[in-house]
Amino acid sequence: FPSHDMQFNPQIGFSFLKLSDTDAKVKNTTTTVDADFSADIGFMAGFDMRIGNRFNYQPGIFFARNVTVTKLKGDTVFTGEELEGKLIRSSVKLKSMVGYNLVHKDGFKLRLNAGPTYDFIVSVDNDDDDIDFEENDFKGGSFNFDASIGVDIWFLTGELGYSYGLTEAFDSGSDIQFEFDSKYNTVYFTLGMVFGKGIKK
Repeated sequence: FPSHDMQFNPQIGFSFLKLSDTDAKVKNTTTTVDADFSADIGFMAGFDMRIGNRFNYQPGIFFARNVTVTKLKGDTVFTGEELEGKLIRSSVKLKSMVGYNLVHKDGFKLRLNAGPTYDFIVSVDNDDDDIDFEENDFKGGSFNFDASIGVDIWFLTGELGYSYGLTEAFDSGSDIQFEFDSKYNTVYFTLGMVFGKGIKK
C-alpha cells in the first residue's frame, strides 16, 4: 500500500459479551446443570489503523471490560435453586482485519470489515456473588472472527461489530466444579475520530 494512505482512529464504546449457553457437566459425574450466560453492559477503548485505499488493512488493539450475568440451575445439584453471579472479564483484543468501502466519497464512507482477532484475558472477577469464577478457570485467550460495519462522516467514525469466539472459554484442567463448552460472543459499538491524510479515492 502507498505509505501516505494511512489513518489512525482512536475509539471508545460499549460492548456486550455473553458466553454460549450450555448444559454444564458436574465433574466426575453424569449430572448436568443448565448454564445461562447473558450479556450486561461493558466498555472498550483503543485504536485501529487503516492502511491502503478503498480496500485496506486494519490492525488494531483494544482494551475491554465486560460483564456477563451467569445463572446455574440443576434440580439434583442445587435442589431446584438457581445460582446467579456477575462474571467481570478484562481483556486486550488484537485485531488483524481487512476493510472495503462500499461508499467511498469525500466526507462520507460506508465500510465493511472482517478478519481474525485474538483476546488476551487480563483479569477475571466475580463480584463476590454465588458463583466463584477465578481467572485460572478460563483459558488465557480466545481466537475469534470479527465482522463489522462502519461509517465515517468527515473526521468522525462509528462502528457496529460482532465477535464470534472460536476457542472454548473455560479451561478443562481448572479446579472449577463444572465442565463447560461455552465460547465467547460479543457485540460492540464504538465512536471515534479519524486522524491522518485520509484514504484517497
